Amino acid sequence: MEQLRQIMGALWITDAAAEVSLNLRTHFAGTHEFKPGDHQRKALTTALDQLVA
Repeated sequence: MEQLRQIMGALWITDAAAEVSLNLRTHFAGTHEFKPGDHQRKALTTALDQLVA
């Protein structure tokens, strides 16, 4: 996995070490509203913070 991250970095593709698993049926209300579960908010925030850092 680390080798893949190095290759992606060389190609200027951003990576994030944190992982979040989201389900289209339970974490999205209709097609316009995103509602992650309370238990996933911290992991999602961490992943997004790493992505934009």
